[in-house]
Amino acid sequence: MGTQRLSASVELRPFRWADLPHIVSIWNTACLADGAPQPADPAALEVQWRARPGQAQHTVTAWLAGGIVGYCWAAPGESTAAGAVQALGSGRVLPSHRGQGVGAALVTAADAGLAATLPAGTPLMIERIVDVRLERDLRLLQAMGYTAVQRLVRMQIAFTPAGIRPPRTPEGVRLQPFSPADHAALYSACFGAQTDPRPYCSASQIACDVDGQVVGAAFAAAEDDAGQIRHVFIRAGYRREGLAGALVLATLRALHSAGFAGASAWLDELAQPGARALYEQAGMHLAEGTESRRRWRSGAG
Repeated sequence: MGTQRLSASVELRPFRWADLPHIVSIWNTACLADGAPQPADPAALEVQWRARPGQAQHTVTAWLAGGIVGYCWAAPGESTAAGAVQALGSGRVLPSHRGQGVGAALVTAADAGLAATLPAGTPLMIERIVDVRLERDLRLLQAMGYTAVQRLVRMQIAFTPAGIRPPRTPEGVRLQPFSPADHAALYSACFGAQTDPRPYCSASQIACDVDGQVVGAAFAAAEDDAGQIRHVFIRAGYRREGLAGALVLATLRALHSAGFAGASAWLDELAQPGARALYEQAGMHLAEGTESRRRWRSGAG
């Protein structure tokens, strides 16, 4: 693309390698302002960009008064078996220049620039991954036709001497730890034919009914000095009775008793609606997360 004038004072220009230090500065400034510090340096970023084919070629910068105030890219990736081209994109705008249409113009230019390099009619799927705390960015992508496909967040808790409150279980259900040696069989019983070769620790909990039948389980594993709740399973007929919350609390108590400094849990809020509230009720809070949004369009070359 050539230079495009966005307004009387803002221009969109193709990326040049001399722009990279300014892009690093924008990235760091924006991340710190948004409470998502992810510092980058020019050398590391240049290595990353040169390793991703087409990224520099498909990067657009926004200029105001002789300086860069934002950037956006959409780099092509592998094609699917059906012939669709998959692409990944990202970008940031300086906090002082948001709300002026710069972000929307950059995304539009980057997406259109990539589409123009593909034969007309070629299916193109562009994915943009955004920090869940950047609500303005998520609203912008939604308004531009990007659909959320995954919202992956990590919940965490730092244990204190006070510990974790005891769980309350539904009538007729008891909780107990299970032996890591039995985790493969239990995992298969909970999730069907799937198996998980990763070792689980003895803080993992199972829930049994009065007949000894397993009706739920929470699988925990050691992650350095912290524990991680990896799966929570509740058998149909025992859901929406508070059993999942009881298993989470029991597992957190077991991890605390085992000497772990804290615990975490990853979850997809789109695939597991309500799961975040369950962990929050157990005292955990959001530590980090990303939302993946996708948009389909066609090649225009």
